[in-house]
Amino acid sequence: MESNAIKVLGFALGEQWFGLDLSMVKEVVEWSDLASVPKAPGCALGIFNYHGRIITVVDPAHFFNLTPKRVSPDTRIIILSGEEYSLGLRVDHAEKIESFPRDMLLTGREGKVEKNFIKAVVPIEDKLYNLLDPEPLLDSIEEEFSAANER
Repeated sequence: MESNAIKVLGFALGEQWFGLDLSMVKEVVEWSDLASVPKAPGCALGIFNYHGRIITVVDPAHFFNLTPKRVSPDTRIIILSGEEYSLGLRVDHAEKIESFPRDMLLTGREGKVEKNFIKAVVPIEDKLYNLLDPEPLLDSIEEEFSAANER
């Protein structure tokens, strides 16, 4: 792959399409029944055992003021893994890995989603993918958990 290209995992939340840098994605798994967590914030859906690790699953639609669809056979959990976290994102549908040149990125888009969570938009085929900026999203998730723990 040329250095000018970017790879993202495409997924849907409601009727909106998003992309997440593939380097952040550990795995995409089928929906699993979740155990509830007392005093969890509104974005937290629950926890599940993933290969011996407890993964907290959050609903990113919560941060975009989007209404998620009901759990269906298409519902997936995107497992993110970094040095300081392991987290699952509930998505309505995980599409596929897309690769495109960086010069296809469009910035400055106004839309239904919160701007600070989106770094750019890219048109691929007949869809517009909102490329997530993971840092503000992870910071917001952490803030919600911190606020819930203070209650």
